[in-house]
Amino acid sequence: MLSMARPTETRDRFPWEEGRACPEDRALGIELELIELVHQREVADADRDVVHVREIDEQIDATMDDLVAVAASAAAAYGEADPTAG
Repeated sequence: MLSMARPTETRDRFPWEEGRACPEDRALGIELELIELVHQREVADADRDVVHVREIDEQIDATMDDLVAVAASAAAAYGEADPTAG
């Protein structure tokens, strides 16, 4: 029978528990998050919820900043020019 108590010994973590992802996968996840935020903003705008629209706009800005950072790290990882450099 399985015990419900946590084991006292530590074990090595499985690779999928580490949360590492290549920059392309991180960028894809951020893009999906951005799509969801834009959808939420459209709904809030249709509901004329100005406060919620502002909050979502701030989240969109932060998400875009994350996406830019991931794009820059991907470019650096592959030895390419920084796509965010003007």
